Amino acid sequence: MADDASSSMDGPPDLLDSARLVGGYAWLERRLFEVIGGWVASTPEPAVAALFDAHALHHAWYSSVFTDRLPHVREIVEDQVVVAPDAGSAALLDGLADGGTGTIERLSGTYRMVVPLLLVTYTDHLGRLTPVADEPLRRWLGMVITDLSADWVAGESLLRSLVGTSAEVDRAVAVQARLESILVASAGPSGPG
Repeated sequence: MADDASSSMDGPPDLLDSARLVGGYAWLERRLFEVIGGWVASTPEPAVAALFDAHALHHAWYSSVFTDRLPHVREIVEDQVVVAPDAGSAALLDGLADGGTGTIERLSGTYRMVVPLLLVTYTDHLGRLTPVADEPLRRWLGMVITDLSADWVAGESLLRSLVGTSAEVDRAVAVQARLESILVASAGPSGPG
């Protein structure tokens, strides 16, 4: 879930690559806010609707944090960097949004596919940042990772409480397989980033 140019970096990203990465994160989080927030009214289980509502707001906050961390230089225009980081990421989130109306499918797609991918992406990026030059982004990225990890646990716990039959297991696994296929088909065998 990262920009192809920046995924080949061995060291810290340059300013434009960093803006593209962080802008891509802002876009991803904004899109997740829209998708998950859109499910609140149509989710019949009150606990899951409340979780979607709270987590949608978290994604809105993460998007705001990432937008605020964009470099403030003339060469970097927010509207040009707060875009889908790659075709695979956009297709994945479209697939999540279009992937069914069932609570199990929504929870599985979000907390077994999308959120883990975000955590891996953000953790990898955090590990490549320098302590002095990138300290503001390091600080906020660390906070987002911690918060998103807690959301992941809460979502997975609710999903486990709803999956009680082999048919429900199959539904959860089918969503993961479908989203993985979307990711591979849109980004090639190695996936995005």
